[in-house]
Amino acid sequence: RRGARTSHVLRASERRAQTGDDSAESGADRGDKLMGRRGTFREAKEDDEATASVKKSVKLDGAFGKPSASKETWEPFQRTARAGLIEACLGGADGAAKPACEADLVMTSLYVAMEDDAFKSRTAVCLPVDAYVKRVDKLVNEFMQRDFPKLPVKEASDGPSADDVVAALEEYLYSQNDYRVPGGWREAYSPYRTYFHNVVAQKVGIPATLAALYIGCVERLKTKGALREEVDVMIVQKAKGASGAFGVTAPKAPWGSVRSSARDRPRGAVVCTPKMAITLQLQELKRAFW
Repeated sequence: RRGARTSHVLRASERRAQTGDDSAESGADRGDKLMGRRGTFREAKEDDEATASVKKSVKLDGAFGKPSASKETWEPFQRTARAGLIEACLGGADGAAKPACEADLVMTSLYVAMEDDAFKSRTAVCLPVDAYVKRVDKLVNEFMQRDFPKLPVKEASDGPSADDVVAALEEYLYSQNDYRVPGGWREAYSPYRTYFHNVVAQKVGIPATLAALYIGCVERLKTKGALREEVDVMIVQKAKGASGAFGVTAPKAPWGSVRSSARDRPRGAVVCTPKMAITLQLQELKRAFW
């Protein structure tokens, strides 16, 4: 058996010698074609100008070995996000925050995540904020197509009542889609429970970010004509000196209250304005990082 194997190797060597595969010139030619990988023939070609520019702007971080773009690449993303955030918070009358009908709170919350993503990760690709805005639009469109037509309509009325719409919206967000607040203080202090894009994708977020999502849905329903009354989005602030995981808000999901309704509000409940939602998100990020 050993002799047969030796003869087989010799015959293979003879065949390579006859075809000239063992020559140095043939090996060099094949090396150019194979590009360092045996068995795959690819033509060596240079990158185009756009690809070469992106590759040149990305480098490895010496500390962690992660890809990091140059400052000229990620800094415009950071500046755009900061400008959008300032415009929403200070661009109203007399330097006040813009109301939710003028500045989309969904987009404003995404500016917070966009700036951190650009600065912290030194990314060469901007956070796709438009994609997450479309996800919120999809939520509202699905609610309008599936749940809104099932709501009861009283006689002599051209649509369901605002209370019924708010109740159906909360059932849709918190029961059907399973949005909820974090289960403990370790999870609550994670920045992934504050950044809007993470909350939309993972469906777990602090009350301030869930309030931003709720307000965004309410404003979109107003635009579609499904809500014709003003709706206040409520959160519960933590009492001074009381122990709790969230620090600035109690671990309770926000809820809607029709402004013209005479229902009693729970103790400690306050109306969450767009500026308050952004401020609470920034305070939570401060607690998470510092």
